[in-house]
Amino acid sequence: MEVGALVKEHLFTNRKGEVVERYGIIVNKETQFDGFVEVVWQPRPGHPVASEAHQELAATKKLEVVVPSTIGNG
Repeated sequence: MEVGALVKEHLFTNRKGEVVERYGIIVNKETQFDGFVEVVWQPRPGHPVASEAHQELAATKKLEVVVPSTIGNG
């Protein structure tokens, strides 16, 4: 996973079968914890975690790349 990639994380599936995910951008892949990257999560209506953009560590095994990074590719 590269800096600038758009990623999503599955949070949960509710009783109605609706999938809740969050999307963010990787801002740092060099963290002091193996298997973690720093992600700025994007706020959106109905987001269950935060109402404003926020940055936190996320486990790479829980992330799926939606759009690869284009930094330095053009």
